[in-house]
Amino acid sequence: IGFNEVLLHSEDIQLEKGNVYALVGANGRGKTTLLKTLNGVLKPISGELLIDSISVNQLTLEQLARKIAFVSSKFEGVDHLSVYQYVALGRTPYLGLFGRLTPSDHQVVMQAIEQLGLSSFTQRITAELSDGERQMASIARALAQDCPIITLDEPTAFLDYTNKAKILDLLSSIAVSQGKCILFSTHDLDLIHRQSIPVLLAQSTKKLHLLSKYSSVHELIKAY
Repeated sequence: IGFNEVLLHSEDIQLEKGNVYALVGANGRGKTTLLKTLNGVLKPISGELLIDSISVNQLTLEQLARKIAFVSSKFEGVDHLSVYQYVALGRTPYLGLFGRLTPSDHQVVMQAIEQLGLSSFTQRITAELSDGERQMASIARALAQDCPIITLDEPTAFLDYTNKAKILDLLSSIAVSQGKCILFSTHDLDLIHRQSIPVLLAQSTKKLHLLSKYSSVHELIKAY
């Protein structure tokens, strides 16, 4: 993957549903570029990127939006947009010609809101939420999108330690309970080591390597 030149390359790597993976590596190694490629924003320079044995390049934007959801590192909130309205945006790939939510869409939205512990925030304006609450709302929107894959770009970057741990616990729980494949980029090596989360490592050699097991944070840093 990359732009005019290769930022990352890999052999055959397979990520499974029911698991959460941490994408780690020094700044500039291509982590965000990889996430953009996964989400169809960029095309691979060579090779194939497959979702359920189908090339990403063969999927329409609508089909891809039903396969993979994306959460950015920070959602600033929007004036006059409530938490419910924001989470409901996740249902956009499924709406008909008139873009109206059906009763089943409303149910999916409320389930996502409840799972993230935001039931008392449904009418709160997103711009008025704390950083942690907005990040929870962003993940709820991704859940409402109801995709088998969720990707997140440094979802804990602007959170305190307690909320960082809470987000990672939640992602691990969602991956297992809902059978989703979750990939998030992070620099919080101590937290992912504490939870024994498998690592997709962007190395200095420009190679992308999957580490299912590692003994310490020091081992991860050494592998950089």
